[in-house]
Amino acid sequence: MDNLFLLSAQKRSEAITDASVGLSYAHIDGSSSLSASGWLSAKRFNRLSSLSGPQFGLSTSARLGPGPRARLRLGGSLSNGLNFASLGSAQIWLPQTELQSGSASAGFTYRLAPDTSFDASLDASGIRYRADLLIDTSRLLADSFIPPDELPATPLSGLEGLDVNPPLTVDAGSLALGLLAAEGVRTLRLDFANWRAGAGISHEFSPRTRLTIGGGYRRTYQNPHTFSEGDQNEAQLALRQILSSSANVSLSYSYQENRFGITVRTHAFTAQAEKQLGTKVRLNASVGESYLDGPDDATSGWTLIGGAGLSARLKRSTFSTNYTRSRYQALISGRSEITDVFYASLAHRISRRVSISGLGYYRDARDQLDLRYSYATTMLSASLGVQIKRRTTAGASYNFQRFHTRNAPSAHRSMVSLYLSYARALK
Repeated sequence: MDNLFLLSAQKRSEAITDASVGLSYAHIDGSSSLSASGWLSAKRFNRLSSLSGPQFGLSTSARLGPGPRARLRLGGSLSNGLNFASLGSAQIWLPQTELQSGSASAGFTYRLAPDTSFDASLDASGIRYRADLLIDTSRLLADSFIPPDELPATPLSGLEGLDVNPPLTVDAGSLALGLLAAEGVRTLRLDFANWRAGAGISHEFSPRTRLTIGGGYRRTYQNPHTFSEGDQNEAQLALRQILSSSANVSLSYSYQENRFGITVRTHAFTAQAEKQLGTKVRLNASVGESYLDGPDDATSGWTLIGGAGLSARLKRSTFSTNYTRSRYQALISGRSEITDVFYASLAHRISRRVSISGLGYYRDARDQLDLRYSYATTMLSASLGVQIKRRTTAGASYNFQRFHTRNAPSAHRSMVSLYLSYARALK
């Protein structure tokens, strides 16, 4: 692995050996269900032995039906480190970071009438981040920007007839990685916590027409105090119309107000359409406008948002591509940025035992208030997997990543990894 993160005057490379084991459990009983998962990983660095050591994570979720009209959702997660086997981006390594994180959530849905339901939620999360070098956390490319069902097959998902990595629970480490990558924080240490309360009402005027109204409040806490603690208000209004069994359209309005030292408000109006072509091809497109109400006229204005995507699942291949332009309001520093994201993925099964996959990803973020937070990142990856026996898979992957900020030279790295995995379903 070339040193994008482990920088040195000699720019020496590093070899890393990793062993990991995971266990998942699921139980369904009528309207109730329980799921839990855990993983344990141990890494050994050839040169930087001080980074060697174990990492682990635990997560659980439950769904309960206390009454015929009520549904209760509970979840929790705790991790020390990152579960790289759950990431689709060619198993990106982040050896310079020390990351502990946790999350908890509760949700309640009650059907007020046959066509009207009420939903309330409360969630909280925390992150303890430490870095050996002062880097921009937007370099930490996160899979949270790519829908999980659009990713090519990972090394642990190619076993015939066996789902070894089921999406039972949410991993706190993946949530923390996604937040840090979106924020672009420059600090050696960060302690961050936040909680959010939200509520909404959904009403069906007919089986094809549904109106949803919702809102929420979020509070954040940060240390060091170079980041301002603050809060965020939000509101949503959406109307969805089903045109046929394979097509639907929706209109939505969303509002956000961030108060982190300065007050920044965003209004977004969006129209979206989805179309299913048969059972194998899915199309989606959206277009809208977002207005940023900043502290002065120079930082306020309209911008076009939206995107389009296509995904196809053929006999032996899965292909997807998507482009999205959106506006993101940060939770740690309160800033606002316009983001363009493009990705394309392809997975192909050459034979019953051999499969290949590839992923291309580009993200360009432009901060409206501070150009220091503007950056672009590019990633290309490819992998080859071979099923040796029913439960054993081996293969190799290659990953290239380039990172560029507006006020610093670009940096890049490449990585080749070999892997061997074994998975078994227990009953």
